[in-house]
Amino acid sequence: MLVALYEFKIKENMNAQFEKNWALFTDAIYRCKGSKGSRLHTTKTKNTYVAYAQWPDEDTYFSDGPDDEPYTEAELIAREKMREAVQESKVLHMMNVLDDRLKS
Repeated sequence: MLVALYEFKIKENMNAQFEKNWALFTDAIYRCKGSKGSRLHTTKTKNTYVAYAQWPDEDTYFSDGPDDEPYTEAELIAREKMREAVQESKVLHMMNVLDDRLKS
């Protein structure tokens, strides 16, 4: 399993817009690209979030997803609104799971 760790720095007063649209577009990525989902975390640094997404493997992460499952217009709008709220984003790490002890 591949895990991608991301950092998002959000523009002032745009946290609610980011959070709402991150959730909507993350669900779209799950549906269209085959991710195993993601978690968004707040940090002690103002306007900074960390997220990690799980993927079955690198091939799935880097693929464009099935052609018959395009994003909907609403999902594309959510992606644009999420991006509009972001001042800076980056992938901090791409990691392979060695030992998984998470419990749900």
